[in-house]
Amino acid sequence: MILRNIFLGILPTIQKTNLNIMDFKRTAIAEADFRATGNALGKKYILTPFSIPIPGDDNHKLEGVTCRPENNFTGYFYQEKHEKKKVVLHFTVGHLKGDILSLTSESRGHVSTAFVVGRAGTIYQLFSSAAWSYHLGRNALGGNGNQSKLSIGIEISNYGPLIKKGNNLETVYSKANRKDVYCTMDDTEQYIKLDKAFRGYKYYAAFTDEQYHNIILLLRYLTKSYEIPRTFVGKTERFSTTRASSADMEGIMSHVNFRTDKIDIGPAFDWERVISGVQAEIYSGNLLEDLVKRRAQEVEEAKVVVEAAKVELQTAETALAEAEEQLEMSTIGSRSVMMSSEEEVGETFPTSREIPKEYGEDGPEPFDIDKSPFYME
Repeated sequence: MILRNIFLGILPTIQKTNLNIMDFKRTAIAEADFRATGNALGKKYILTPFSIPIPGDDNHKLEGVTCRPENNFTGYFYQEKHEKKKVVLHFTVGHLKGDILSLTSESRGHVSTAFVVGRAGTIYQLFSSAAWSYHLGRNALGGNGNQSKLSIGIEISNYGPLIKKGNNLETVYSKANRKDVYCTMDDTEQYIKLDKAFRGYKYYAAFTDEQYHNIILLLRYLTKSYEIPRTFVGKTERFSTTRASSADMEGIMSHVNFRTDKIDIGPAFDWERVISGVQAEIYSGNLLEDLVKRRAQEVEEAKVVVEAAKVELQTAETALAEAEEQLEMSTIGSRSVMMSSEEEVGETFPTSREIPKEYGEDGPEPFDIDKSPFYME
């Protein structure tokens, strides 16, 4: 509640922040802002908390929020129930606001996942796990349509591959005229360096403790609720693309097992931590320790927000002073012309929405990187 009040108080300043450049600190700001307000670049979402028992687990409950577009759009998934035999893990290559926008898009067809797990650990349910949407992509082993229906997709909010440039690690969104630096080499807790490059990349953004904890709880809930085996792909094939580790398997796997051109999720993920937590007869996650960590994280997030707000406030005050100076120099006549012009033009609104295309049984191709307006020129 304290963090929410801080955000609501400085939200007008935060919204002026340039979200095209998203280092790990701004990523935390954007995520906390969405959790507090439900706003993502002008699109509003209704967030409703839930807390439900995990079958067979008396120590924990599955807690999160349902996330629905305020305009009631549902065209990003099919409202059809199918039996579920597997869970497929992905990561988004983005930050939470862009992730949610992409996965509930009104122009990309039915491409989404039932859940998104934010960096702060919050589980966002975009639609019922009994329903389905394309999430594997064309040419996925076993067929995009068939396997998407049989599986529950989980996206983990994470920037994925990072590219070393000097002492910086940049995201895949970096361009010659706009460097998107995620962190520096000194921010060792923010990235994983592999001994050997995985599918072209040696550096990856790190996942958070909160994500690991809630991914484990979500997987424990889904496997029990749908009677999905708590079986993971073995070590020898964990990062390989084979039918044995994907289409012909029941259990828990990742996108790389279905597609040779995908990188989610490879060895820059603590698989052993997740496997041991999911398969444990009693998951021993300490609730008091988790609570202390969440409170400490909220304090750190609040500090980040306050510091960012100070910078943005100073920038806004400078811009305001410049605007006032320009206003004083303008003439009454020029202001009248501007007002008259605005009245004639007025506001315009789209008369219709783009209708998602139908792609046949193999479905549309999922986005490789986040193409939400955050990353458009």
